[in-house]
Amino acid sequence: TFNDAGAAPIIGGDESPGLPSSRSEVAAGLNPGFIGRPEGQPDGDAASGADDRVVALGAILEAASERGRRKAVALEKEQRKAVEVEGLSLWAELVTANLYRIPEGAQEVEVENWAAEGAPPI
Repeated sequence: TFNDAGAAPIIGGDESPGLPSSRSEVAAGLNPGFIGRPEGQPDGDAASGADDRVVALGAILEAASERGRRKAVALEKEQRKAVEVEGLSLWAELVTANLYRIPEGAQEVEVENWAAEGAPPI
């Protein structure tokens, strides 16, 4: 987490080498030249390695976005079911509360919806 000044908190009182300490350094991490090779490795084509990291990061972000989209769709579906169950639960309560008034074999019945203001018939 970043503080109000945009810097990452320092753990243990000394700065950790190689870790970004500000938002701008994190943003710079997306630039091809920011992440260097480990010590002892030949320079090679640094831009190519950075491009690979950018492509990998893009794939990770795309997968996370897709997971988020699927989760949102599932949650919306679950919410619709919950609303439906809530409505059915109200109907069940109203019918149960009025069983004594409903003639045996009735195909339709009108009862007062005491859950709504003014108890309108439904």
